[in-house]
Amino acid sequence: MKKLITILGLILLLSPAFGQFFDDAQLFGSSRSVNAFNQFDFKEVTESVVQHEFVIKNTDLIDITIISIVIPQGVSVMIPKKVIGPGDEGKIIVSVYKDYVETVEDGNKFDQKFAITVQETLLTGIIINKTYIYQVVGEFH
Repeated sequence: MKKLITILGLILLLSPAFGQFFDDAQLFGSSRSVNAFNQFDFKEVTESVVQHEFVIKNTDLIDITIISIVIPQGVSVMIPKKVIGPGDEGKIIVSVYKDYVETVEDGNKFDQKFAITVQETLLTGIIINKTYIYQVVGEFH
């Protein structure tokens, strides 16, 4: 019993130490202190399609893999590099389409959120999935 408690204690102690990721807005953090919200404001938009690139940097010693994306209507997300190695950067390119995106208020403002789930496999074999929310806002003219 004492051995089991010691092993469980070590797992709990070591797990948060893995998986530190940072992007422009310090999106990814350790599992104890995650700032899981990243936003970009396009402000006033005159084009029918706008695009923004979020950058993710893996500051950990193990790979992270983007395993799923959930997007709303009128938004597309492109991820050129699904696996981001230690010390590498990845991009999330989001596009918003005026003719298809759901707008609010006077019919010109948009406020769209999408979710990206990443996975890491710790050296112990434990698999951790983390979901992060991104938001893009603006107003079409």
